[in-house]
Amino acid sequence: MRTKAISLAMAVLMMCAMTTAAMAQSIVPLWDNTSSILRTLTFSGTTAVGNATIIGKSGTTEITGRIFLQELKDNGRYETIVTWSSRTTTGSTLSLNGEAIRREPGVTYRLGVTATVTNSSGQEETVTVYSTPVECP
Repeated sequence: MRTKAISLAMAVLMMCAMTTAAMAQSIVPLWDNTSSILRTLTFSGTTAVGNATIIGKSGTTEITGRIFLQELKDNGRYETIVTWSSRTTTGSTLSLNGEAIRREPGVTYRLGVTATVTNSSGQEETVTVYSTPVECP
């Protein structure tokens, strides 16, 4: 009887673990107006190079976006150190890029993107996302 209970408990735990893993793989932002925001941060020497593309869903009439560079501080928080000018388009795709020279080798950075996407009904949606952190070489 005890062996059956242990086997049953193990089976339940394994099912829970598989369900959790499957759910984690299918997490997708549920944005109303924004289809996707692609963002990358790379380095050319100690120059940080940030690129972002904001793609609106069908019916998008305007996109305003800006990118910013953040540095990981000793307290574990990110601090914005460079912000590039915002841009606006009346189309459904907006591309942004910026460079920041003389970054500190060994320090971790990430690119942030804030976008406001407007649909044909005039509804605005503002979204902020971040790139994967990258260490300056």
